Amino acid sequence: MKSILKISVLTCLVINLFLFPSCKEEDPGQADLSGTVYSDPQSLGNGEVRSYVTKDESGTPVSIGIEFNEAALENLPTGHAHGYSLLFELPEAVPPFNHISFDWNEHGHEPPGVYDVPHFDLHFYFMELEARMAIAAGDTVQFANQPDAAYMPAAYIQLPGGVPAMGSHWIDPATPELHGTPFTYTMIYGSFDGKLTFIEPMFALSYLQQKVTEHIDIPQPASYQLGGYFPMTYGFHYRADNGTYTISLDELVDRD
Repeated sequence: MKSILKISVLTCLVINLFLFPSCKEEDPGQADLSGTVYSDPQSLGNGEVRSYVTKDESGTPVSIGIEFNEAALENLPTGHAHGYSLLFELPEAVPPFNHISFDWNEHGHEPPGVYDVPHFDLHFYFMELEARMAIAAGDTVQFANQPDAAYMPAAYIQLPGGVPAMGSHWIDPATPELHGTPFTYTMIYGSFDGKLTFIEPMFALSYLQQKVTEHIDIPQPASYQLGGYFPMTYGFHYRADNGTYTISLDELVDRD
């Protein structure tokens, strides 16, 4: 009888192990927090654009950027003398970034023979929108007030003057389009009144239409004026399976 009882108990235990997994709660610290979150979309051309944040398993941001479909490059806005802009907030906070401006330049801009081709400026701003919009053409002293040299990539030089609602632009003088190569893309830094204000991938429409995937190292400063997440690379990615483009700042590193 005891043997039968033991067998019955063991049988029940085996059944329970298979049918009723352990009810022990998982450690919340082991939860997978990876994924991508998106902003609400905005219309551009015949399509839509949205911003996004991608996080790793620990919930740490690793990439930010914009995503748009092929139709967004069709029937792009015309007749805007100073370009056409879409403003985005990030769907989740990623300091020091505050907002994004996706700017379409139908005829490009100066200097002639370099950037006077249809292209996009994708500004990732560190400053508040209200403060940015207060930057005026007459702020010549603030445009000329450079950040400490350690806060800019060593090779970068400041372009003359400044742009209202943006600031002063900095560029690598070795970038190919300044030496006769047709413009494809470049990375620009921005400043105003001694502070870093944005980083800006700038890229030609003709380059996007090649439907390429490419990742480029971002020249880094010796020190970081702002705390938070700064990208080591930026990228262009076309997905043939769903016809979408992403323009991204990648390999974010916390500089706090």
